[in-house]
Amino acid sequence: MVLGISPDPVKKLAKFVERDELNFQLLSDEDHATADDYGAWGPKVLGREFDGILRTTFYRR
Repeated sequence: MVLGISPDPVKKLAKFVERDELNFQLLSDEDHATADDYGAWGPKVLGREFDGILRTTFYRR
C-alpha cells in the first residue's frame, strides 16, 4: 500500500490526484501532526529558514 501525506488541504489534493491520475491515496495533514510524529516536519533553508516537509521516504512492512 502506498500513501502520500501532504500539508495541503483536501480540495487541493483531490485536484492534484485527478490532474495527475495518481493511483494511490493522498492524505491531508494540515496541522502537521503526522509529519511531526514521523520527524518529517521541521526547519528548512532555501534562501531563508522556514518550517516545512523534510523530504523523506518511509517503507514499512
